Amino acid sequence: MRVWGLLIITIGLYSCSSPGSSYKDSKITSLADPIELKYDTTYVLLDSLFDQAVELDSSYSDGPFEIISVSDNMLAIIKSSPTTKPIYQLSLVVDEIPYAVPLRVGNASMLELKWEESGKYRITAFADQSDGLYAFWENFALESNRQKSGEYKVAIPSFASFEKRSHLRLVAYNDSAVSSIQLIPLRKAKPDIE
Repeated sequence: MRVWGLLIITIGLYSCSSPGSSYKDSKITSLADPIELKYDTTYVLLDSLFDQAVELDSSYSDGPFEIISVSDNMLAIIKSSPTTKPIYQLSLVVDEIPYAVPLRVGNASMLELKWEESGKYRITAFADQSDGLYAFWENFALESNRQKSGEYKVAIPSFASFEKRSHLRLVAYNDSAVSSIQLIPLRKAKPDIE
């Protein structure tokens, strides 16, 4: 027997830049909090995520979820099979721009994630016992390349150098554990950690 729960999420946003300094085409100028998936069905209000009314071109996830548009302003995220890891990625495409938001599933053990700058526009992340790493610049997914040594290489987009301030977020995972989300402030695409 399948039990359906209901949770409507209003996604909190944190200011990540001063007025007028956001990425020129972005419809989200703040960092989106991860969406917590606590029930078989979770509803997400789009106007709590985007800065203006938007029309989605498409939405999809890399996890076992069905994404349904309930209305112009609401998505339903439905678990279609058991989840195999504690974090996934939701992609929302608006005006052909793919925005990415982390999806957290239940409680999980914690992995330790460390990182270091490893050259111009590059970050190297380390997380023992991880199977993967999600990387985001602002609300856009980045590719993370796992090396033979187990570390991950992440390239910061060169156009981030045009932004006075922006953020990189990293989160490592395996099938039963997830790291905290590492928030790395950037100044003109360089880590700004004091």
